[in-house]
Amino acid sequence: MRELEGEIGLKLIDRTTREVQLTYVGVNLVGIVSRLLADLDEALREVRDLGEQKRGRVIVAASSTVACRLMPRVIAACLAQFPLVTLSLRDDVQSDVLRKVKSGEVDFGVVIGPFSSDDLHGEPVMTDSFCLVARRDHLLAQRASVPWEALAGQRLVMLGGSSCSITRRAAVQSSMP
Repeated sequence: MRELEGEIGLKLIDRTTREVQLTYVGVNLVGIVSRLLADLDEALREVRDLGEQKRGRVIVAASSTVACRLMPRVIAACLAQFPLVTLSLRDDVQSDVLRKVKSGEVDFGVVIGPFSSDDLHGEPVMTDSFCLVARRDHLLAQRASVPWEALAGQRLVMLGGSSCSITRRAAVQSSMP
């Protein structure tokens, strides 16, 4: 204590032959040090939680169909399991989702596959059943299953929400649900 008093140039303890008592400055220093130790404990707890991935911020980008159909359930489940994690969702067209993942603007993205990229890793996380509806006399109606590639060049009507559009683009390049 004498070293500390010498360092700060103030008397922290009144000493007599009968008792040792904190000075006014000593009492204030104890309060300050107690708050600092509590803050240090909280900081260490937060860092530990971050290291254990119990706390933090995650930014996810998802194509529109995924963002409105799948992500609300996923976000609810994540918040239930990790209540101290802040999860932000960005609703974007698929090409912007991929661009934002590449640039690091978001932590990860969820898109409708398949996609190919030399600098991104994609892993299927779920499957969804899509249904091709065609007249019985249509060439594609004769197949037991229709791969995405078979839709290239076909006239397609894509229904999504309240909009409808006709396109000649390959389905694999569209954001069609």
